[in-house]
Amino acid sequence: MSTQSILLIILATIVALGLSVFQYFFKSKRTKLSIYLAFLRFLSWFTVLLLLINPKVTNEDLIVEKPNLVLLVDNSRSIEKVQGAENVLTILQSLSSNNQLNERFAISRHFFSNGLTNNDSLNFDGDVSDMTTALRDLSEVYGSKPSAIVMLTDGNQNVGADFEFQSLSSNVSIFPVVVGDTTKYEDVYISQVNTNRYTFMDNQFPFEVAISYTGTNSVTSELQVNLDNKIVFRERFELSRNNNSKTIEGLLKSTSVGLKNLIFKVVPIASEKNIQNNEKQVAIEVIDEQTKIAVVSSIAHPDLGVLKKSIESNEQRSVVIKKPIISNSELDTFDFFILYQPNRQFENIFNFLANKGVGSFIITGTDTDWTFLNSAQNFFNKKSFNQSEDVIAVKNQGYSVFDLSSFDFSDYPPLKSQLGEYTFSAPQDIVLLQRIRGVNLETPLLSTFENNGTKNAVLFGENIWQWRMQTFRQNRDFEVFDNFMGQLIRYLSDTEQRSRLELDYEPIFSSPSTARIGASYFDETYTFKSESNLVVSVKKTGNSARMEIPMILRSNQFEADLSNLENGEYAFTVTEINEGTSKSGKFKILDFDIESQVSSANDEKLKRTAERNNGSLYYPSQIETLIQDLVQNDRYIPVQKSIKNVVSLIDFKWLLGLLVLSLTLEWFIRKYNGLL
Repeated sequence: MSTQSILLIILATIVALGLSVFQYFFKSKRTKLSIYLAFLRFLSWFTVLLLLINPKVTNEDLIVEKPNLVLLVDNSRSIEKVQGAENVLTILQSLSSNNQLNERFAISRHFFSNGLTNNDSLNFDGDVSDMTTALRDLSEVYGSKPSAIVMLTDGNQNVGADFEFQSLSSNVSIFPVVVGDTTKYEDVYISQVNTNRYTFMDNQFPFEVAISYTGTNSVTSELQVNLDNKIVFRERFELSRNNNSKTIEGLLKSTSVGLKNLIFKVVPIASEKNIQNNEKQVAIEVIDEQTKIAVVSSIAHPDLGVLKKSIESNEQRSVVIKKPIISNSELDTFDFFILYQPNRQFENIFNFLANKGVGSFIITGTDTDWTFLNSAQNFFNKKSFNQSEDVIAVKNQGYSVFDLSSFDFSDYPPLKSQLGEYTFSAPQDIVLLQRIRGVNLETPLLSTFENNGTKNAVLFGENIWQWRMQTFRQNRDFEVFDNFMGQLIRYLSDTEQRSRLELDYEPIFSSPSTARIGASYFDETYTFKSESNLVVSVKKTGNSARMEIPMILRSNQFEADLSNLENGEYAFTVTEINEGTSKSGKFKILDFDIESQVSSANDEKLKRTAERNNGSLYYPSQIETLIQDLVQNDRYIPVQKSIKNVVSLIDFKWLLGLLVLSLTLEWFIRKYNGLL
């Protein structure tokens, strides 16, 4: 309490005493009753003055802030594969119950497989090991003060960025404890298989297999490729300590349509312990036709190459870049057309499209001849001001022709377009809107529309090559942009009548954890119905039992999680319960366990990780050493802190109670004794 407050309280005491004495003893007879009443009046005056002064009272609390000790435990299946599960449970119990550690640290426990998990107990059933995500999340949570992460793991990571090079907070140190067998056994294994996802009937398709060897001897083995339960390729190879990897390439022929299993197998060597990583299974879909797309342009532009690369990322499509001077017989060989910045040279192409009833995707820009384009088609019209402008794309959240939920255009660079006034004569669905100089416009940047049974689209801007580059900068690959372009082209080139129930699924899933089915349901006007009641019925081939799973709305699509299914082939039907509309399909889940690809712990990688993060590596036999190192480490010293709480006296409700009590007693005593 401050000196000023103390002086004011003393003054309040004197004033309250003076007023009480004046009221009850000045020119009055002093009685025993007067003394009691004067005391009550003194309390009333003093309490009122004290509340007016409102002094601040400071309470000081002492607390001990302990550094964090985070026990991070690998909960993936590989722990059991390397025979480390029993050690993990023993070590975890030993660290959690140690008195010295509990006195010095605030201990918390976290488990991880595919990132941090919320399991209350260890069951070692995680499908993958993602240490990078787990370490990054813990660094964000505990990185504000000194923290030690004791990581119980075998060091084998199979998804995500490399945890060895993960940047963590400077306050965080990592102390790995290697669990499992660290003995290095001789092992020949398939590290990578590359194939196309699609191929075409009677075509040859390539494959590439990367084979690795761990050991000190020279070994000889054989690669066998099995297709439709027949060995269709075999090649012998030799590996050694110095020459420990080999890539084998080959060509296989597709002879029938449908999903095909390709099994790549390396014959085990005599001393090999782990043979589960000797085999990889992939699937390839053989289709009997390919969509052939023509990109027509009279100018050279980077967009042309990007369109070809992006569209051909799906092997079901091939793209040919052509000049507009092209014969009708050659035009007949294409299934779809992309017209890039049309001018009068495109007149024959527009006539061909109108006569044949073929859809197109028109891309305009600064070199577009708008006078010609307005007269060549009757879908839209633009009154161009012949002034170029940068246009930012804004996603239309209400677009429902195909799913846009996984695409974000907010950080994409602007396209170059010409200012003008737009009018549409055909009903349009706006995919992207325009933003110019920070102002959102109702003007479309990208629209799709159907007219007389044909599907068309128009993009009012050039330089989409910059969008693909931005996707790579953000994700280190082109997948997001290519998927968006793929969905757009798939919709435009599909000549079948649009269905009210659309399915989104992969025909082949590499493992149960990736299995999912998406669906969209529309009303009679093809507006997405978010209140639909969709259910998917799944049946495994050769099994009569069916499993029904309700589909949950996520963003602009319904989704069913099928991660609880076993590997095998399945048939499914998605049904809208209220209206009875249904649609069916088939998919296959491959038998591949990524956690079974290792047979020993990777202590060398864990040691490098510890050294990069101010820690040390330990083995299960060194747990007591780990405990002593943590307890004696000067970085982890509990800090005593004092917390001062300044409380206003007016917050003490008993003062108000005292005031009410003193006034009540004084009034009652005066009333009882007739002193009004």
